[in-house]
Amino acid sequence: MRRRCVIPSLPDVVLRHIFSFLNYRLLCKAESVCRRWKTAVKSLIRYQIHEIIIERFGASSPSVHELMAFRRLSINCPIDAFDFLAGVLRRSRSSLTRMTVDIKLLANLKYVRVDKEERRKYFSNVEDLWLLIVDCNDEVTTEFLCIEGQLFTDILNFTLQVHIMPNYYDNVAMVVNALISRHSKASIQLELHAPTSSMVFSQLLGLHSLCARRIKIICTEFNLPSFCFSRLYTVMKEHDIRTKNLVVRDWTILVDASSPIIAYPVDTLRISSCTIESVDDLVGGLRVTINQVRHSSSSSSSYPVHCHSLVLVTTVLPKETLYVKKLEIAGQCTLRGLQFLQNKAHIELEKRLKIAVPDVEVDFEEIYYCW
Repeated sequence: MRRRCVIPSLPDVVLRHIFSFLNYRLLCKAESVCRRWKTAVKSLIRYQIHEIIIERFGASSPSVHELMAFRRLSINCPIDAFDFLAGVLRRSRSSLTRMTVDIKLLANLKYVRVDKEERRKYFSNVEDLWLLIVDCNDEVTTEFLCIEGQLFTDILNFTLQVHIMPNYYDNVAMVVNALISRHSKASIQLELHAPTSSMVFSQLLGLHSLCARRIKIICTEFNLPSFCFSRLYTVMKEHDIRTKNLVVRDWTILVDASSPIIAYPVDTLRISSCTIESVDDLVGGLRVTINQVRHSSSSSSSYPVHCHSLVLVTTVLPKETLYVKKLEIAGQCTLRGLQFLQNKAHIELEKRLKIAVPDVEVDFEEIYYCW
């Protein structure tokens, strides 16, 4: 005689307390026992999981890692694991407030079956988005632009991590511009990863009237190729690209001592793990940058129009604005021209900067040397 499986009839409070000791994998198994358990598990997961990180590169089989202290679920799965992702998103989609995902998954959401009403967004409560953009080909771009209006309700902060590839500059620009126009009040962070500075500038040429809270330009090559600040100045000036914090990392920095470094005022300029080709040129370029005169007639008409996320900033700027409030040099840096001072090179540079640009705050706290 076949043994009957008796499902214990416990109060909901007791069920949720018991389920709270189970990991995510066991909760998924408990969900399939009966409809009542499924409801209890779903409510528990919605309470426990508010952030999800989906990584789909290099994984051969699905895996899930829970960080309950942060209410975070980290997922590794193959690119085509749509059935697995459907179950994950179905359980926690409506409770997510933070999300890290790649553009290909969002573009292929039509293959992920989730319980969604026709007029509701896929992730209606997500406020913080980290979007990874890699291999943004024509098909991915078209699919993403078609579904982009159905994804999020109101993003407050989003980070766009772009791994620049040749021939995809226009596609990435269309994706970025679509997100910015859709969520015009969001605080934007833009990360550009590329092996050469020419690829960075080619990507920036596709962006227009961009105001970001932070722009990070990171080199992916080992030998530290050159990065020319005068070229960056020209591109940002012509295409009205503004940021409050500019970070460059792992480059060989070239500066023209007779031309400005920054086209628009920034709060912080951070040079991290770079080789500064000429210390004298850097000091001269900063001096020229600080001596720029910003006319209030041009600033009051253009600055508020594009910086939707900075609504608390006054629209009337003084006739002269400090273009660089703070300079940070951090990481393993090489200061050409002061190498004979070895691990005291930054002290000499700090003295020169205080003489040339006394109004700029200088921070060398995080610099280190490998001799």
